[in-house]
Amino acid sequence: MTDKKGDKAGGTILEAMVTKKETETEKKGAPPAPVKSKGENAVKAVHQEFGKATMNHRTKRTIESVAKLGGTATPVEEGKGPAVVIAGMSITPIATGLKPTGHTGDLYVHEGKEFWLPHHLLYNKHTDAGVDTDEPWIRNSNYQGPEMSLYAFVYENETFYLLMDERSTFRREGSGYFGRMKGGKLILINASSVNDQFVNDNVLVNVETENCLFNQSNVIVNSAVVGRQRGWGEPGPFKVGNKRQKYIDLRLKKVDAIDSELSKGRYFSSNFNKTSVAGTGTYENDVSGSYLTESRLRGSRIVIDGLTGEELDIHTVHDMLIKGVSRLRNQNWDFPSVHVTNRFAFTEIDYVTRQDRGLKMVRISETEVELSIVQWKQGVKLAIDAPRHTVEAVIREGLRDDRLKKPEPALAVGPFGAYPAPFQPLHFRGEKPGDTIRNFMESYIVEQVISRLGMIQMLDEIENTAKELNAGRAIDHVNFHE
Repeated sequence: MTDKKGDKAGGTILEAMVTKKETETEKKGAPPAPVKSKGENAVKAVHQEFGKATMNHRTKRTIESVAKLGGTATPVEEGKGPAVVIAGMSITPIATGLKPTGHTGDLYVHEGKEFWLPHHLLYNKHTDAGVDTDEPWIRNSNYQGPEMSLYAFVYENETFYLLMDERSTFRREGSGYFGRMKGGKLILINASSVNDQFVNDNVLVNVETENCLFNQSNVIVNSAVVGRQRGWGEPGPFKVGNKRQKYIDLRLKKVDAIDSELSKGRYFSSNFNKTSVAGTGTYENDVSGSYLTESRLRGSRIVIDGLTGEELDIHTVHDMLIKGVSRLRNQNWDFPSVHVTNRFAFTEIDYVTRQDRGLKMVRISETEVELSIVQWKQGVKLAIDAPRHTVEAVIREGLRDDRLKKPEPALAVGPFGAYPAPFQPLHFRGEKPGDTIRNFMESYIVEQVISRLGMIQMLDEIENTAKELNAGRAIDHVNFHE
């Protein structure tokens, strides 16, 4: 027996397709094709059409829901656009010709549904027109929102809305399963979305995305060249026709990615601004609760949590781990790896040099730190539990140029044997007055490094003790679908 309900739904779609084909055939003068009834043959043909479009029962219900919301669904040729295509079926919009309203033109409204353009799109270095002279608390923008079309469909009993301009496309293949999630709104401006999930309000501008999950997130490219660009030679605004940035396998929740290059990863409650995040490791990036501006992070693997940042240029070859740092300002690290679990895992010690550059120390692993002593020399490594005499020898060796290195002064001989004589006259030790200043500076740096290593060891013990006390408790988990 054939399900009557299925016959009716299938027959309705098929009749529309057959009628269109008959009309075209009659115009050409050919004999009309026989009209199929709503019986078993019609249902079989519809099922075959669904199979060709890789449509499953979930996307089938989505297509059927379009008519209830005021739209229609028809087959589409591959590569055609702009369009909303679900399982090979093209959906027509429920509203067209929508224009922005509001004081700054940042709002689209249709039957009580509101779609807001994000602040980063309206007010950036290319569009910000300053403040209103009459109302200085209101900023002006020269950005003009495009004319938009509104699409709607139901998936897993949740309604989703798409607000798109004429240069945008949205495609969802029927072979995938997108999980149970809340309904959402997605604004696309000169953007392409393929097999993406979106929850709540999201915006994609001048990008191409694939297999991504967006939850209350904005991915916007305003500049012709993304990434950290400072001073002279900054790129101009993004123009239609420029190559759009492509993002694959991203999971974003409460994230603003502005003029950024992001690699595969999990990003939560983060704000990127002209930032390039690149990881080539075997597991995906994980950036949580972070604020990064004018930053470029590279490395084989990246895990960042609670960073804050501002102007960072950190690039490594091996693992990169940064967690629990409340603020980083004007950092520029160039170390083989980074293992920063708190603010005591990195420091900069003032040192008198012609370059006015401090000595930088960064923890590079669980057991080692690296000292960048001289800018043009390779850094030196120290074990975190290194004894004092080792630390002192390494620092003095690294600070002194080859031409300044000389054997230690001879030991003074007294009635009780040989002993160091730090108060010997300068002419006896062969030192110049500047050597005394240098000795004091080296001693100061040694003390700074020794004390910092001691703090790292103490905090490691505290962290390990806390883990033992909290053993067996649930690990924090970010649900990107809620």
